Amino acid sequence: MPHWKLKSAVQGFVALLPYRQTWNRLLQKYVTKTLDLNTSTFEYKLTLVTEHITNYLEQAPSPKDSFSVLELGTGWPNSAKPTRTRA
Repeated sequence: MPHWKLKSAVQGFVALLPYRQTWNRLLQKYVTKTLDLNTSTFEYKLTLVTEHITNYLEQAPSPKDSFSVLELGTGWPNSAKPTRTRA
């Protein structure tokens, strides 16, 4: 089973539980170990955002001076990606 399908199934199950936020936090802390976001990890993820924007500006046929970005995702792995930003 692909990783995203397993994660989706687990998240669907956790959503049905009472105290679902507590269970989700425990899974993040002890299973995926993605709860803590230290400074170096955040800074690394911020460089990825910069790379995405740079790639857009370099590769778009006619990049706009102003644009919006919407990132749909959950959890710390997506925390540094722009949820909505203007460049």
